[in-house]
Amino acid sequence: MGNWTLSLLGRNELRAPDGTPIMLPTRKSFALLAYLACSPERAAARARLAALLWEDADAEQGRLHVRKALWTLRKQLDGFDAETPIAADVDSIRLEQNWSADSAMFENAVASAGDDPALLDEACTRYTGDFLSDFALRKAPAFDEWVAIERQRLRNIAIWALRRLLDLQDARQPADASTMATALRLVTLDPYDEKAHRAIMDGHRRQRRAAAAIAHYQDFRSRLAGALGVEPEAETTALFEDIAGRRRTGGTPQAESKPVLGSSDRAPRPVQPGSEMVRPARPLARKRRWPWIASLLVPLYAVARLGAGETPDRRARGR
Repeated sequence: MGNWTLSLLGRNELRAPDGTPIMLPTRKSFALLAYLACSPERAAARARLAALLWEDADAEQGRLHVRKALWTLRKQLDGFDAETPIAADVDSIRLEQNWSADSAMFENAVASAGDDPALLDEACTRYTGDFLSDFALRKAPAFDEWVAIERQRLRNIAIWALRRLLDLQDARQPADASTMATALRLVTLDPYDEKAHRAIMDGHRRQRRAAAAIAHYQDFRSRLAGALGVEPEAETTALFEDIAGRRRTGGTPQAESKPVLGSSDRAPRPVQPGSEMVRPARPLARKRRWPWIASLLVPLYAVARLGAGETPDRRARGR
């Protein structure tokens, strides 16, 4: 038989070993299982569970609530052809070894991936959403606080793993499809990670989508100013200016340019952005001298005609 499975990332679900979804009668029953699954050795004291889930109850009432929740869970789970999933004694409750939680599987996958990009990518795909998202209990502020801490801890692990994966992918082959996909996943968790935004912009540029890269930068800059009141990093702005400059001048992105080799097998000197719009100074200077020269030639021509005996009256009679 398989394991009892708790899904805690992105969705909240309990499945039996045969894959059957199980609907528990109360949300606090699911909360109790979630807390046990994330606790060291998958165990917790009854007093701790009472304080966490029934904070407004006194000690005696708290113990009764825990006992009732345990009885309800066992009744719900004992109907399946599987080993007993929950053990208990006078002071504590624990989950047996035939349990698995996706949050723990995600952590273990990240820890064992090392610097292998394929393993790290597979580990990151296990993070399918925030811990116990859209899950809340009434009158259980201690539980809500624990959930918030655990949620941020797991999110930080996912951010670290994606940043590490982005570094490894960038070192292997800058801004290919997998790099851009990783960057997009990273900015959903950390909207202000500038290296991820630069990877997205560079990915657009290499796909000859300069307009998309420029729009991405402008949107990011607007959100950064609105939320934090700061400008993008100099490296991010420099990338934007390079993309925008090449787009204005019709330049080719550096990653896609193909050098043309001459007979000497030497690549031509690269054209600096914007320099193809600058015309040589000499033709411009020559063009500016022509009106000045013409202004001298017209009076000289008139003097020469008068010296030959031709006057305006004689020219008119000759016509």
